Amino acid sequence: MDNLDTQHDIHEELVRHYTSLCQLATVAMPEDTASFLTTAQLPCVTQEQTMELEDPITPLEIQEAIQARVTGKTLGPDGLPTEFYKVYDLSLTPHLQAIYEEALQASHLPDSFCEALLI
Repeated sequence: MDNLDTQHDIHEELVRHYTSLCQLATVAMPEDTASFLTTAQLPCVTQEQTMELEDPITPLEIQEAIQARVTGKTLGPDGLPTEFYKVYDLSLTPHLQAIYEEALQASHLPDSFCEALLI
């Protein structure tokens, strides 16, 4: 590969690379998928686990998830670093809980949850 010295060269190489990836014909055949699913030893969710998963998300779960996040990562689309969420977790938790409850009721996450800021 030649040196990619300009923004245009980098852009062209990315387009070439991802175009070639999208054109790969390595799609699993339906019969292969069916065979895998019938023979695989997949774990099952117990009735107790199902009930627990269907419980409302608690403030404590939200706070624990926030505190478990790794700091120093790229900002999300909201532009707020993980450190912000960790400092203000008690204030943010009720708002996040309302968003999560609405998403569960609608069976759909807000579009912004699927966005990323690529650097």
